[in-house]
Amino acid sequence: MNNILNNLEYQFLKTNNVLGKNIQLLTYGGSKAYGTNLPTSDTDVRGVATNSPESILNYKDFEIYTNPDTDTSVYSLNKFFGLLAECNPNIMEIVSVRPQDILYITDIGKEIIKNKNLFISTRCANTFGGYANQQLYRLQQKTLVALSPEEYNNHIARVINNMQEHLDSRWGITGIRIISTKEGLQANLEKCSIPAENLAGIINEVNNVIRAYNKESKRNKRAMDKGKIQKHAMHLIRLYQQGTELLLTREFCTYREKDHDLLMSIRNGEFTKDNKMTDEFFNLVKSEEKRFNKAKSVTKLPALPDYEAINELQRKINKQIIFGGIK
Repeated sequence: MNNILNNLEYQFLKTNNVLGKNIQLLTYGGSKAYGTNLPTSDTDVRGVATNSPESILNYKDFEIYTNPDTDTSVYSLNKFFGLLAECNPNIMEIVSVRPQDILYITDIGKEIIKNKNLFISTRCANTFGGYANQQLYRLQQKTLVALSPEEYNNHIARVINNMQEHLDSRWGITGIRIISTKEGLQANLEKCSIPAENLAGIINEVNNVIRAYNKESKRNKRAMDKGKIQKHAMHLIRLYQQGTELLLTREFCTYREKDHDLLMSIRNGEFTKDNKMTDEFFNLVKSEEKRFNKAKSVTKLPALPDYEAINELQRKINKQIIFGGIK
């Protein structure tokens, strides 16, 4: 393993029962992976581990192991493939880092990276657009660009409606829309078909989003005092740029070499005045959003990932784990 992983604080990677020899890939995450880190930036580590032969045969899955002290997150293969098929930006970053940002890799890890294009689809339009929308909301709140109750509810409605494909695939619904009215948020169920047994789960997911945003509002002042507004602003632009790139070229680059100077100028406060982002920055946001929406309209990405090939890859890896041959 890479020298950094030999440090005492990372020994859990070798000794933990679900990690150890099951780890197939470890990389830098966060700002070090993007190339936007500062001297004071934390070191994030992200990775993938297969389940043990016993867990595979008994259909057990640890899903994710986190170590907050070292900002380390290791996903199980099952969880990782599921999130990758949803085009989750945080997960796509792991298989798209520069070679020098890979801390540890096995033959299985190489196989995962080799086949990363199997997971790419137009779902990335919703995930990258949704993540960018969340960053914009946080930025508006934390820079004291006040949101009216109507703007606040409109934002939450957009977030929930962006979850439509996820809700459809998980709960088997069609046609549900959340709308913002003078009375607050309402669910439009006129053309919606929901299996009765799934209704409670859907309501719980929607409520989780609303509770998360209400909780986030209480943190705004504390986050502003910690100087995180520039970081949110930088990630907003980064997400739009990465999403546009993916939609147009089918390529995803974690390290932002071409965008580096612009992103760092945002993070270093060149678009900030009096704890607020400048008009110039929000004009940049509108420009990047326009490019992103244009890319959505002309993309040639498939509507869905190649599930047949993904399932075959997972079977192949699990067979290697059970019958040996891991390097």
